[in-house]
Amino acid sequence: MTVRLLPRSRVNYTWKRLVGSLFVREKSVYCKRLKRLLAQYFGVADVVLTSSGRNSLFLLLSYLHHKKVIVPSYTCKAVTEAALMAGKQVVYVEDFNILPEKLVHLVDDDSIVIATHQYGNPCRIEEICDICRKAGALVIEDCAASLGTVYNGKLTGLFGNYAFFSFDSTKLVTVPSKGGFIIAADAAEFHAIEQHVMECRIPGIRFRLKHTVIGMIYLVLRNKIIYRIFHYVTMQRKGKAQLDDKHALNLVPDDYYRYRMAAWQAYMAIPQIEILPELIERRKMMYHYYDEHIRNTRVLRKPVVCSEACCIKYAILVKDKKRFYDACLEKGVDMAFSFSYTVCPRSCEHASDIAAEVLNIPFYWGLREKDMERVVSIINWLAAEIGR
Repeated sequence: MTVRLLPRSRVNYTWKRLVGSLFVREKSVYCKRLKRLLAQYFGVADVVLTSSGRNSLFLLLSYLHHKKVIVPSYTCKAVTEAALMAGKQVVYVEDFNILPEKLVHLVDDDSIVIATHQYGNPCRIEEICDICRKAGALVIEDCAASLGTVYNGKLTGLFGNYAFFSFDSTKLVTVPSKGGFIIAADAAEFHAIEQHVMECRIPGIRFRLKHTVIGMIYLVLRNKIIYRIFHYVTMQRKGKAQLDDKHALNLVPDDYYRYRMAAWQAYMAIPQIEILPELIERRKMMYHYYDEHIRNTRVLRKPVVCSEACCIKYAILVKDKKRFYDACLEKGVDMAFSFSYTVCPRSCEHASDIAAEVLNIPFYWGLREKDMERVVSIINWLAAEIGR
């Protein structure tokens, strides 16, 4: 086993910015500045800042009177949790991204469709919106993973009635520990939605200290030796592959639901939004590098490629996932297990099949070319070995 372990994820922000955030007052201008930058990027009148992507969805669903929420079977469990906490009935459509043809006889004027752009890959959003418009249903775009993705010449988030986005340690923009924002197609609704968000509490000193410390931990874990020790102590020796390996739904609101986005968190996000085109192009370059060099085999399948997608994950499907993952750890590469379990009914076999095989390889802003070459080399070698 190698001493160094390449982390599964890394944050974009720096020690200098995190330390600087300690001196940001809550009544400073940073939230307004972040709102302005995001509104300019999307070409909209305004955006509504929130404490997380999941809280964005919860607040939107609480604001809307429709009772039925339609989601893809393969999705983050936080989507289902937010819908249930908002008092909605959840209906699953079996697929990775919802296919429009599966909605035709399902939506009505009491429906909200969560159109997820899973991992940043766009769904057929124009067709989904057309079907929903004819039925009187609403569309909320789940853009938690698709900031910067373009579909038919238009940014995701600008198609549906509403859209929500997420900032956390695995996303395009990273904020300790999470953040998010909402876009509404009807500018007249911004004030009502923002008033709804203002019912959330202003984060206090305890929240600030807790999430600043978490931010510091993420920065320390950039070091591959320290990350190896952390991984062994918190996961490997306990037989775990994830820090949070709880499969059950959690319907108790936590920090990411109770509060608004803090000014110091907006301060952390601003430099990243200012270089957003650079972040997007870097992700696209890495995605295409992996696609060009990783080989499809009987054991491993690569993800689809969409030239206009800005994906936050490069997700491979592998047979004998546990063996493959353990071998990667031995060689010094960690991988993430996003959505390796689902909360949809067992009858959703396609979602279960994806969850059983998916692994997310290292894919983030600070990933160096030589690290990418090593990842490719190890993956191709292992796929060939296991496939023999």
